[in-house]
Amino acid sequence: MSFDSRKERDAWVAADHFDNNWHRSAVSRREALPLMRAELAELRGYDSKGHDGWRVDGVFYASIGDAFAAFFKAEAAACRRAGV
Repeated sequence: MSFDSRKERDAWVAADHFDNNWHRSAVSRREALPLMRAELAELRGYDSKGHDGWRVDGVFYASIGDAFAAFFKAEAAACRRAGV
């Protein structure tokens, strides 16, 4: 999750429901980027492991990165149309 302000982020973290495990925490950009890069590298590895590809809204993508980009672009457009 990315927030426009630290106050908004801190409120989201504070709203975490503890069920013998915390699910939300605040990390800095410096801490988050290496984790995000590692996840992306792992996901990109699927592109060369025999998978045929991915479909987003009926369109075929050979790269999971391209599929995610198309998905997020479509989600943003839907939010704009809905006025969110």
